[in-house]
Amino acid sequence: MVTGASSGIGAATARSLADAGFTVWAAARRTDRLAELAAESPAITAVSLDVTSPESVAELARSVNGEPDGLALLVNNAGAPSAWNRSRPRTPPTGCGCMRPTCSVPCG
Repeated sequence: MVTGASSGIGAATARSLADAGFTVWAAARRTDRLAELAAESPAITAVSLDVTSPESVAELARSVNGEPDGLALLVNNAGAPSAWNRSRPRTPPTGCGCMRPTCSVPCG
């Protein structure tokens, strides 16, 4: 699974993993871009995910738990850059909960 897969590094990672023979769940909020990515390879499946929503993360975790082979690899590339003022330094302020993991799914 690759989060933040709708563009940039996430999309490139999903493509590389698919090219290497992996079955890839490409996850992000922008489902239109995910559909385009999934159309490039039968090994890529588009999955709607908003990492800032505990409900969205829990729904995806339930889907992963229902897979017979489970999850072998998570590339957690999704971010929330709009959570702090872009005119300030790129480091999130102390106490910012935007980058806190919302759940943990065991791999393997």
